[in-house]
Amino acid sequence: MTERRPSVLIVEKDVMVKTYYHFILSDCYQLFMIENVLGASKIIETKNIECIILDLSFCRWEDDEVLTRFIRQENKDLKTSILGVAHNPYLVDRQRALGAECDGYIVKPFNVDIFLETIANLISTRHINQIA
Repeated sequence: MTERRPSVLIVEKDVMVKTYYHFILSDCYQLFMIENVLGASKIIETKNIECIILDLSFCRWEDDEVLTRFIRQENKDLKTSILGVAHNPYLVDRQRALGAECDGYIVKPFNVDIFLETIANLISTRHINQIA
């Protein structure tokens, strides 16, 4: 009997970054990859997503904010964790991501071990919150 792997939705446009995520995450997680808010919304509505890795691009901030609001407002009982990933190491960007209801924020390029630990912690926290 195979154990069910936690599901992770990756919202990212860059093909190379998606390939990299697949390389480091596919052994431990069931991955869904999408490039836009509309596609992400459809996956969230139909799949049991446990963590979302959201590319926070400066030029698409409004889309990112729309997606996090959708997740939080349309799925009030769903405790999906959202990890914002960006190129910006500035405190204001971190505060903006957390203010948009991301549960975590990590800057590219990141340490793979820290990235994997962050995702595992977010999923673990999600499961604890669902029990509570």
